[in-house]
Amino acid sequence: MRYHHGDLRRALLDALPQVIAVAGLERLSLRALARQAGVSHGAPAHHFTDKRGLLTAFAVEGSEHLERLVSDALSRPAAADHVARLSAVGLGYLEFALQYPAHFRITLRPELLNMLDPELLRARASAGQLLDLVLKDAEEAGFLTARDHPNVRMAAWSLAHGYASIAADAMTGTPADALRRQARRTFDHYARAVLRENLAAE
Repeated sequence: MRYHHGDLRRALLDALPQVIAVAGLERLSLRALARQAGVSHGAPAHHFTDKRGLLTAFAVEGSEHLERLVSDALSRPAAADHVARLSAVGLGYLEFALQYPAHFRITLRPELLNMLDPELLRARASAGQLLDLVLKDAEEAGFLTARDHPNVRMAAWSLAHGYASIAADAMTGTPADALRRQARRTFDHYARAVLRENLAAE
């Protein structure tokens, strides 16, 4: 891999998914990463100190990808279409796993990361707030009660994470577009059920 002066950190992060694909996460080492990036074996330590630092930086990037993709998905439905917006969060989450499977696997593995890293805390909080904002808007519009907000949030996150895990690990062999269509139907069904149910209960 060729890189310009000042781009070494970027080159190392770009090389990481391929190293993981070949060696596996458990056998990942800074030396193997340096070999893949075509740099001296000591170069990664100057930027990441150790394996945990490397994976933490990768997880920061993953959280930023997640936030961008969910934000992109949320830009499509109308602001008043709370069902479509709740579904869009799940679709953005699924897209994260489809486009960045290595980031998906590492970003949600706290035991591998420095969870007190300020950049990681910032990135995770920024990405995580999008679902809460969607649910808060639905709550203010009368489609959701404050009491049910936490349960709806947990179920929505679990549903999206399940589909994303299937996508990242290619468990079913289902083509990406078919998985997107299936997930959209499932997310739409869930969103209609929980939001209408709460509205009817009021």
